[in-house]
Amino acid sequence: MQPNYTLTEKMISRVAGISLLTTRSVLERRDLHLRKENRIRSM
Repeated sequence: MQPNYTLTEKMISRVAGISLLTTRSVLERRDLHLRKENRIRSM
């Protein structure tokens, strides 16, 4: 059974871009969280 839509290169490219931005955002938040924990520990 075929789906009612087709995936284009543009659609796949946009999904990949969103995934990349989401991953970067998660990693940046993790880095900020670790810095905050280290700062609290050092006081």
